[in-house]
Amino acid sequence: MTTPWLPPYEEGLLPYFLLYSTLATLTHSVATYFRPLPSIQVFSGPNAPARSPLLAHVYGLANLLAAGIRGAAAYHIHDAPVYDLALLSFGAVLGLYVGEVGVWRTVRVREGMVPVFAAGVGVVWMGWARSGYLYHP
Repeated sequence: MTTPWLPPYEEGLLPYFLLYSTLATLTHSVATYFRPLPSIQVFSGPNAPARSPLLAHVYGLANLLAAGIRGAAAYHIHDAPVYDLALLSFGAVLGLYVGEVGVWRTVRVREGMVPVFAAGVGVVWMGWARSGYLYHP
C-alpha cells in the first residue's frame, strides 16, 4: 500500500533513509531553538567553546538546511544535483565531526560516534548507489 507522503517503495530503501535522516535532523534543529543549551551538549570536549543560545541557533540553522536538502533528495532521488547535494550534506557532517573529535577536540569521542556513524553510512550508501539512481539511458 502506498501513501502520498512517503517516497515510492519501488525506489528502494535509500529514500527512506534520507527521510529518516530528514526527520532526525529537523527534530534536532527544532530542539536547538526550544532548548538551546541541552541541544548542543555534544560539544563538550576539552576545547569546546562556551555553549550559548547563539551557537545552538547557528547549529540548528545548519541542521535545517541539511534536512531540507535530504528531504528533497528523498522525493527526487533521480535528480543529480539534488542527489549530489544530499551526498555533500552527509560528507560535510562527517568532515565536521571527524575534525571536531580528532583535530579540534571540541567533541568527545563518545558524543561524536553517532553523528560520524550516521554520516558515514550516508556517504558510503549514497556514493555506492549513485550510479543506480542517476542512470543515464
